[in-house]
Amino acid sequence: MLAIIICSITTSTIVFAVSIKRTSSVMNEEVEQMLSYASEKYSNQLNIYFKNTEGLVDSLAANVSVTFDPAHHKASGTYFKEYKNYLDGIIKETLQYSDIAYGLYFTFNPELTFPTQEEVWYAFDEAGLPQAVLPDLSLNARDFTVPIAENMQYYFHPILEKKAIWTGPYVDSDVNLEMLSYSRAVYVDGILIGVAGADILTEDTIDIVKTMKIYEGSSSFLYDDEKELIVSSIDLNKESDPESEQQIQTYLAVQDSGVFHYSDLKEDYILAFSKLSNGWIIAITQPTKEVFSPTRGLIFVLTLLTVVCIVITVIFGVYFSRRLSKPIVNASDQLKLLEHGDYTHDIPMEFLNRKDDIGEFHNAILSIQSEMKKEADLNREKDILMIYQSKQAKIGEMVGNISHQWKQPLNTINLILMNLYEDYQLKELSAEEFKATIDKLMNIVRNMSDTIKDFTDFLKPTREITEFDLKESIDLALNLMEASLQYNNITVDVKVEKGLKLIGYQNEFSHVLFNILNNARDAILESNVEQKLIQIQGWLSDGHILLEITNRGTPIPEETFGKLFEPYFTTKNEKDGTGIGLYMSKIIIEQRMHGHIELENVFMGVCCRISVKASTLY
Repeated sequence: MLAIIICSITTSTIVFAVSIKRTSSVMNEEVEQMLSYASEKYSNQLNIYFKNTEGLVDSLAANVSVTFDPAHHKASGTYFKEYKNYLDGIIKETLQYSDIAYGLYFTFNPELTFPTQEEVWYAFDEAGLPQAVLPDLSLNARDFTVPIAENMQYYFHPILEKKAIWTGPYVDSDVNLEMLSYSRAVYVDGILIGVAGADILTEDTIDIVKTMKIYEGSSSFLYDDEKELIVSSIDLNKESDPESEQQIQTYLAVQDSGVFHYSDLKEDYILAFSKLSNGWIIAITQPTKEVFSPTRGLIFVLTLLTVVCIVITVIFGVYFSRRLSKPIVNASDQLKLLEHGDYTHDIPMEFLNRKDDIGEFHNAILSIQSEMKKEADLNREKDILMIYQSKQAKIGEMVGNISHQWKQPLNTINLILMNLYEDYQLKELSAEEFKATIDKLMNIVRNMSDTIKDFTDFLKPTREITEFDLKESIDLALNLMEASLQYNNITVDVKVEKGLKLIGYQNEFSHVLFNILNNARDAILESNVEQKLIQIQGWLSDGHILLEITNRGTPIPEETFGKLFEPYFTTKNEKDGTGIGLYMSKIIIEQRMHGHIELENVFMGVCCRISVKASTLY
């Protein structure tokens, strides 16, 4: 009996110890995963916050790169004044689309405007309206000399780094406000025109960072790509504990995201961090005692339960050991007599009662073991359900993000697969077509991981003038729209003379064709005509290449012809059109390639005519 009691206590202790350790390990792992996921979620929020500002600057830089003409500026004394007035309207109009940026500016290269310093700068006033900021440059001139002043980092950093870059925080003496700035250098034909940039208030960024909490006592920090602290949700005195700050910077330099533990002079902390798209890092730290308080509570309950079970087992053991340890003479003979029913009057009454006690003890042990097993199974099921629900929530968030970012390429894949299936059903699928379709799908999948970079590259104009083939540019634009055209049963009839070459910016010319073909497709779909046809014709005439793109859609009203090439004018729904496509197409054709573009109503449709100079080889 003593051996059974000792074995039971030992087994129970081992089982509970393993359960406590395993449960604690699982919960700690879940807590760290939850913290890591939270930091990534806040990272995505800040990415949206910064991307909005980056989009303004990229749009402004792209506009200047395709509209500023260095040769015209050099030849005409009035060109810069006219262009500055034009840029003034563009910056004011662009800033209205931002709820995050404080200001939007373009600082011109002083070598282009010597002896004056020129800058166009708009910022929101107290009423929330964009107003021009006109600093007195005679009293507060920009310092373009070396060493670089702190408030000029926004100008020199993108030039020296040869890429768009975030700088700050720094105090702008013109408005006496602390800011973070995103800026990009703009070149045209290898000439530095200036720097386009946008400011966000450091105070606004701190307010956003302060909202990023997980537990009571959480603190949030934003580090730059050099692992230097930019803003924090608390007044942090880094000199109070340089060792803990050194620990944080060491961990941040190892990987892009993760969770780690560190200590300062007061207590232990756990820190979760994640890298932003601009190279900065958001870090969220909280006291370890707050994070793992549920785990400690569970360990306390399990430990208390273990101790109670051991105490109960000891009490039962002592009680039954005393009942069963009294001296028995000839116990084996008396048991035999008891089994045969003879001489029961010679068996002590204590032994007869002892048989019942043994049975009750056995039943009690079985009952306790059964209850313990049920409770352990119930706890295990709860743990599994908790982990499963947490995993499902995270998977749902991830799928939602991926779905939002990859919606367009996935739609294209869907259209291609539908066409592939239809060709298979109709037995029109050849081995060559199947291989070409698979190659196209693989190319789309490879490009999906670089969506943001591809979108940025789409805005960048080609900087080199080259000779290129007209038919190849048309094929490139049609290839980008192939799945959409096939899905909507739109036929494209291309009749272009072979060998037509032109001089200019091939990438930008392909963008023009893509814009016009998009408009032609939309016009056909909105008109709901039976003959869904786009005709493309190109030929050589008097040293110029003439290109006509005709769609069978509804004619354009006469009263809107004068506004078609104006910026932000569109005949589509507000959610479907930006009104910038035809405007940028006109800028590219007429200013960048010195050609001509126009729209005209023709019989049963609308025609877009483009005339550009042919290659000198003709």
